[in-house]
Amino acid sequence: APMTLGIFAGDSREISLASAFPSLYRAHRRRKPLLFSLEKGSKKPLFTLKGGLEALPLRLQVLLEENIRLNSSVTAVNFDGKRYQIETSQGPIEADDLYSTLPAPTLSKFVSMPPIPHKGVTMIYLGWKENVLRYPGFGFLNSARDDLLGVVFDSAVFPEQGVGTRLTVMCQKRFLKDIERVLDILQIEQAPDYVADTVVESAIAQYPVGFDPEKIQKSIPFTILGSSFYGVGVNDVILKAKEIAC
Repeated sequence: APMTLGIFAGDSREISLASAFPSLYRAHRRRKPLLFSLEKGSKKPLFTLKGGLEALPLRLQVLLEENIRLNSSVTAVNFDGKRYQIETSQGPIEADDLYSTLPAPTLSKFVSMPPIPHKGVTMIYLGWKENVLRYPGFGFLNSARDDLLGVVFDSAVFPEQGVGTRLTVMCQKRFLKDIERVLDILQIEQAPDYVADTVVESAIAQYPVGFDPEKIQKSIPFTILGSSFYGVGVNDVILKAKEIAC
């Protein structure tokens, strides 16, 4: 389904409904119409931060500067029943509590856990100095099973962040044909003034059918958080972290 491709970059037939779309799963269990559930959920506004979402980790860095170790890789994690010993490339760390936000493929190097597939995504950013969009809106998802996943009209969704037109193209691989195809779909004849891309390996967790993060948590001696387990969105990650903190 296009919605699943746009959010998870994966096949809807292989992804757990309960984990990926919990509100739809609850509606299904209660025998409520799924379209009604989608309409109720759509009333939540979209949001971002001034300066972009990177403003959040940058602010956290300022607040926690004395307690952050940069460029320090973890090599081992040990627990003696009372305290944790984390071996890193910059020396050991001892702690009473441990919270991991590592992606599952990395975390599995330190603990025994079932594999959680992840999809890589390429983000292509296109910009024009003027408005070239014929139709305003959020963007579109691609229903065809190919490399192009969808496009977000960033300048239409968040016009306060600048003038002109800004698009984020999501695809499985970076091909020039994907850019040309997006311009053709949107009937944009003018070449973009700005093009950049970011390749994110193992970007999005593919929650398999039967996936149960709480069952995984019971087998790990410290708290697991992050998009590999409790939702792939930034809001999901923050909500779960807040729940644990409170």
